[in-house]
This record gives sequence, C-alpha cells and structure tokens, in this order.
Amino acid sequence: MYLRSCCYSPPLAFFLVPNTILHRSWGKFFFSAADLLVGLFIRAILKLCRVPENLSMISVMAWLFNPFTFTIGTRGNCDTVSQLFVL
Repeated sequence: MYLRSCCYSPPLAFFLVPNTILHRSWGKFFFSAADLLVGLFIRAILKLCRVPENLSMISVMAWLFNPFTFTIGTRGNCDTVSQLFVL
C-alpha cells in the first residue's frame, strides 16, 4: 500500500480527521466550503469598502469560477484555508 506523506499543520490535520472516520471525501468538502467562504469574505470586504455592486460581483465570480482555485482546493491543497484566515 502506498502511503502519502502530508505536510499539514496540526490544527489543519485535526480538521481532516473526519476524512478517516466519516467519509474519505470529507477533505474535499472542507476545502470547497473554505473556497466558498473566501468568496463570501471577498464580497463582504468589498461591500465595506463601498466598491460598486457590479465590480464586487465580478470580483467574487473571478474567485469562485476560477478553475484553478476550484481544482486545487478539491485535490487537497490547503491554500484556500490560509487565504480564508488572511481575509
């Protein structure tokens, strides 16, 4: 059996424990939810900065419909979680 070594931080590894207990796709759902939260935070921050509505929606769509961020997040990369904490 091939074992992959992961370099997740201990808190992030704790959030991924249900991946072995509940369902093996738990991490994909976790990172996808973080991706959606980043889009929500982008919208909220731009609204606080009084950015026009159409530019705000274009910015959120640029994040959410970007195929690279979606693909990277569902493959197990935790970049979206760190971006969530930055926002």
